[in-house]
Amino acid sequence: MNLSGPEFLLLWFSGAAVAWMLTLILRTLLTSKRSTMPSIDELATRLHPTEVAYLAGGIERAIEAAVTGLHHRGLIEINGSNMTYVERPKLMPDGMYRGVVAQEELSRVEQFVIDHKTARVTELVDEASDLDRWLETKLKRDYLLVTNPGAVRIQAMLPMIAWLLFGLAKVFVGVSRDRPVTFLVLGLALFAYVGVKTAMPGRRTGKGDALLRQLKKRLHALETTATHAPQQLSGADMMLAYGVFGGALLGTSALALMMPSYQRQIIAAQIGSSSCGASSCGSSCSSCGGGCGGGCGGCS
Repeated sequence: MNLSGPEFLLLWFSGAAVAWMLTLILRTLLTSKRSTMPSIDELATRLHPTEVAYLAGGIERAIEAAVTGLHHRGLIEINGSNMTYVERPKLMPDGMYRGVVAQEELSRVEQFVIDHKTARVTELVDEASDLDRWLETKLKRDYLLVTNPGAVRIQAMLPMIAWLLFGLAKVFVGVSRDRPVTFLVLGLALFAYVGVKTAMPGRRTGKGDALLRQLKKRLHALETTATHAPQQLSGADMMLAYGVFGGALLGTSALALMMPSYQRQIIAAQIGSSSCGASSCGSSCSSCGGGCGGGCGGCS
């Protein structure tokens, strides 16, 4: 506390960098996978495609994936930006008949879409609060979503809070001695803002992020097939492809239903491509691996 202003600032900002790194480490540890939970391979095998979609993008992505699969099966027709439900699917335009899906084979999200018979995806999302909570609880049970983000943030911020209090004590000492403390106060404010942003975990745990990364690598061939030859895929495969990769692989007619989500994805892709420059941002295909609840048609 008896250091001069410049000396204390050097000490404090150096310690602030250390406290920030400790916060990052704590946040990662608090949201990392637990060895007692199911393995990533096991989860990839047993999760339904709509649950994978929820993990990737929340209730909106889950409902959009279900609509994609039902449309692919012929249970939903698209008219402009609205959808109509078909009681008896007929021969598809690509010459394929994908059959009628038994009631017990439908996921909870698909059943929700069929039961509500709403013309727009946005209306389905607005009415899906109970479904949202059910999916969130289910994925939290497998530790794919962060169970208590508020507690994680507070625990992760402890090193930064301690260092903020140390800096604040010096501010009071400086004021009592009639010394300038402007730079330190500004540093404290900036440090507090960065601390809140740094300590806040994402919605997914480390295991949830790892599962999505693994699926993107495994299903590269599925993405290609869904984009260029979707007639080769089942409805479950189309749901899985949409859940993992989003709306970029759909045709323009289907995109009319998911336009808000698709626009956000395009913006994110543009930002990503500008940061990647000339390098490749994609990942190579390894093998198909787990079934994800609906097979892996088109994978190699």
